[in-house]
Amino acid sequence: MQQPNSANMDSLNIAIIGATGVGKSSYIQRVLGLSRPPISNASSVRLVVDNMTFGVTLLELDLEYFDMSPAHPIQWPKQINGHIVPRVDGALILYDVTKGETMKELPETIAALTKAGLPAVLVANKCDPAWRRGHLLLAI
Repeated sequence: MQQPNSANMDSLNIAIIGATGVGKSSYIQRVLGLSRPPISNASSVRLVVDNMTFGVTLLELDLEYFDMSPAHPIQWPKQINGHIVPRVDGALILYDVTKGETMKELPETIAALTKAGLPAVLVANKCDPAWRRGHLLLAI
């Protein structure tokens, strides 16, 4: 079997977008297998798929960084906390199933990403069973 060639490594930047408190940091922590939540807005990992190495960076972005309009493509912030935001290749849009207010901006966000031609996935977060959270799910 051939070893992955890191010289030919492609990179992907995936934005993890959502309202404050939807669990973006926890999602990134679990996806990347980190022992604690990330300490910066960008967390990276190298993945091997079909014998090709990919550098994947997850960019944690609060909806508050954006001025969204469903009529226009999404405008990425140029900097966050003094760090330049790289090009974005796709997005995961997170919302909290226990808090209906986190869904309020989803239609505008999805429309702006669609206008930009970026692949996006809607992620329902905090879906663990009610008995594990100690309270009932809210009807949304």
